[in-house]
Amino acid sequence: MFNAANTVSACIIDPTAQLSRNPEFAFDNSTYVFTGEVLAVDKTEGGNDVVFEVLRVWKGAEAQTLFVFNDLRSSCSRLLEMDGEYVVFANTTDDGNLVVFGQVAPIAEAESIVDFLDAAAPDDNELELSASDR
Repeated sequence: MFNAANTVSACIIDPTAQLSRNPEFAFDNSTYVFTGEVLAVDKTEGGNDVVFEVLRVWKGAEAQTLFVFNDLRSSCSRLLEMDGEYVVFANTTDDGNLVVFGQVAPIAEAESIVDFLDAAAPDDNELELSASDR
């Protein structure tokens, strides 16, 4: 007898490859799109609370630091490493917190995603923080 409750699903495609295939969908369906360096990771139920130093913003409010819940309940979720730099597509929850569901790519693997963002985001919605701003 087949029991769906006991099955395990695996991510069919690598999250970075998935974002690279359709960055427009991720951009359109996110409230924040930014690159950031992980400053802190705290394990919580169902994921990690992650503190990012924001390096660049394409969509969302300008900020120097963002706190994001990295939901790890999906098979396509990605563990984020301390000091790692990532392109992040995050959404705002009903209570105003930011959450990401696997839509994160290491910056070193995200050249095509960044190229898309540079072309898609209006200049007035893009922020690049200088070293003196951080």
